[in-house]
Amino acid sequence: MTRLLSSKMSERIMETGHIGPLEVDGKIDWTQDTGALIASLWFCLAVFVPMGYFPRLDGVHLQGSFSITIISAMTLSVGGGLL
Repeated sequence: MTRLLSSKMSERIMETGHIGPLEVDGKIDWTQDTGALIASLWFCLAVFVPMGYFPRLDGVHLQGSFSITIISAMTLSVGGGLL
């Protein structure tokens, strides 16, 4: 999603500013992407953290393992996207 947003912003800046692709990188406002990434992370944390604590009647804690996997994958992905 970040690559799609950055390519669309690059195209728009090149069309309106009449500059080449090498000069575009310094003119992109990355704060829009940062807010979207952090909001996505908070949303997933709000959904999957409580899901890890739900008790099961049959004793299988599959959703707990799943929620830990999703939380760690999202955190690493957003962390990589913000670097």
